[in-house]
Amino acid sequence: HTRCLSDWSSDVCSSDHKDIISLVRDNLWVYTKEKGRGKLLECADIQAKWGVPPERIPDVLMLCGDAIDTIPGIMGIGEKTATALVQQFGSATAVFEHLEQVPERIRKKLEAGVASFKLSQQLVQLHTNILLPELVPLSPNWGKAIELARFYGMQSIAQRWADHLIEKKDDVAKPA
Repeated sequence: HTRCLSDWSSDVCSSDHKDIISLVRDNLWVYTKEKGRGKLLECADIQAKWGVPPERIPDVLMLCGDAIDTIPGIMGIGEKTATALVQQFGSATAVFEHLEQVPERIRKKLEAGVASFKLSQQLVQLHTNILLPELVPLSPNWGKAIELARFYGMQSIAQRWADHLIEKKDDVAKPA
């Protein structure tokens, strides 16, 4: 399941799908459960865990695959090798553009896995440009949003929203 909550400065997605972490940006975080505990993931967390920025996670998966999501990747290329290649060349596509710079043992695997790579390329893409019908903005029900955030274990988000409501009430109470 993936759920999203938003305030004026940032968005948070709660998801148990690791693929969603590729969407993390400065203003979009992912709340996930790791080892039974809730954790809010930011760009630095993903860089530290994966060795590449969030937007390069699909590149790593194109090369090493993901059995859970039936992304084949390239036979014989594991996560460490895929990460090292993306770090060195900047993207999975750039790896193939610079095959002459890749060690022969790895280059042979890449050359043999071109068809699998092309399929993986299609499978890892998250489509973020889907047109939605025009949405009418509504005033958020902050009480319900805070309740939901707490229910899903997003205590820090719930607190930020509660603090925001207090600030907003203070602003309204101040004379002009």
